[in-house]
Amino acid sequence: MSKKPRCDWSKLIEDRRWTFGLVFVAAMLFAIFTNHIWEDYFITFRASKNLAMGNGLVFTVGQKVHTFTSPLGVLFPALCSLMVFNSSDEAALWLFRIISCGLLGATAVLMMELGKRQRIGKGWLLMLLLLYAFDPKIVDFSINGMETAFVMFFFAFTLHSIVIKSERPFVRLGIGWAGLMWSRPDSCIYIALMGLGFLMFLPKTFVSGNRKEWFVTMLKAAGVTTVLYLPWFLWAAWYYGSPVPHTVTAKGLSMQHVFWGDYLIHFFTFPFKLFSKDASVLLTFWPTNAGLGGWHYSLLIILRLLASICALLWLCPLVKPYVRALSFMFYGGHFYITYFSPFCFAWYLPMLVIIGWLILAQVMQQFTNLGELVQNLKPKEKGAKTLLKILKGVGIGVVSLQVIMFLCAAWQMAHQQRIVENGNRKQIGLYLKENSPEGATVFLEPLGYIGFYSNLKMYDFPGLCSPEMIEAREAAFLDEWGLIIKHLDPTWVVVRPMQDEWIRSWHSELLEKPYERVKVFDVTEEVKAVGFLPGRNYVQFDQTYHVYRRNPEYD
Repeated sequence: MSKKPRCDWSKLIEDRRWTFGLVFVAAMLFAIFTNHIWEDYFITFRASKNLAMGNGLVFTVGQKVHTFTSPLGVLFPALCSLMVFNSSDEAALWLFRIISCGLLGATAVLMMELGKRQRIGKGWLLMLLLLYAFDPKIVDFSINGMETAFVMFFFAFTLHSIVIKSERPFVRLGIGWAGLMWSRPDSCIYIALMGLGFLMFLPKTFVSGNRKEWFVTMLKAAGVTTVLYLPWFLWAAWYYGSPVPHTVTAKGLSMQHVFWGDYLIHFFTFPFKLFSKDASVLLTFWPTNAGLGGWHYSLLIILRLLASICALLWLCPLVKPYVRALSFMFYGGHFYITYFSPFCFAWYLPMLVIIGWLILAQVMQQFTNLGELVQNLKPKEKGAKTLLKILKGVGIGVVSLQVIMFLCAAWQMAHQQRIVENGNRKQIGLYLKENSPEGATVFLEPLGYIGFYSNLKMYDFPGLCSPEMIEAREAAFLDEWGLIIKHLDPTWVVVRPMQDEWIRSWHSELLEKPYERVKVFDVTEEVKAVGFLPGRNYVQFDQTYHVYRRNPEYD
């Protein structure tokens, strides 16, 4: 009786087509099953569509405001809309998804080549590939309309330029850095951390033989980056009046201002704050917005431990220099998010997630090398065999946990999209569009779906698309919503129940006389009807909205 042929898993890491195909198919299946579209995509796509239709790269026609962060994240959707002749927003999104899934697959190919160059064994390369292919945040934020796939690709391309031998490596490095800047301008933070990390721990690579050569290479690469990114910088400064995105200005008003000297102290004391509720490290490998609850605590503890280890390995001299350089990037990236961002938004984390998985694969290989060395020197020693078995078990366990979390996240996002996004927030936007007089304005916080489908003038908090909101907040109103509403005098006010209570607690008369509640959008019962729903708290967050209209008697 002939034996059935065993599945040759080595193809996944040895054949580029298999590597690319696994990641591409996994991401596309996630997209097909969930059809998840992130709230912020519609903020960006409103500007993309206006550009494609000849109205300029603006959110509100006639008002030049830099309402997006990623240049590639706004230009590619505009191109996709043009390719379908602006006839279908859904078709444009699917084109963008296909491009993003292709970039994810190409990133996986680069990662496998990096792993082989760093002498990671087949088993741990396979673990790295599977952790990446089934990471819920990386995949979700690549198919839901965000720019994450571009960030993943250019980050891997940059590492590839440092580790893999090539002619004129500074050119490839500069292209990689420019790609990161075009993907997310705050990538300059990670570029600086990358340069400093390799300068401290691994200056001897194919790019350079010592620290002086590496420093010179970085200067040349920075020149290439400047040449490639400067056109966008200058154009944005001319078109919008400032190269700084309006989104950054709006979010920056919520930051606590600290003296620069204090940041240096915070940097070196950060290891003692890794388990603080305010530290973003804990959220690295968690599912999207898992901090709201609805996921089992044991899962979050395991992922928290992994992230903390990745953040501290740069302090350990026994770890490979390459790993220490990556760990320094991981640590510095989280320091940046924790102290320089008003909130740890989930789409900030995929860059750190991919760094974390690269670190884990390297560390597992280093422990494996140690176990095999001891086993060769002392064949009868059982400790080495036990260590190797434990490592194998840990690898299988982490991958299994990742796949389970991936499937649970897909289930969660499919219901989030069907019930909350399509069934609630989209409907609010359509309702406002249908019932608004000419020149109507809307005060709200969730700008994406409601802003896109209503196509009205939005006064969003914190002011991502609204200079008027920034002016109101700077006029000593700060974050006092009641005073801001009185000042802006919008036609509509759209709030969640908790925000409703918040406004009433300070301005009880505002939502009773000048404004009257005309509609409640509530899908609470639909959410309750879903028996198994990981991350339920996140879905519940947007299940109810109150819509107020300004009373004509007070006009």
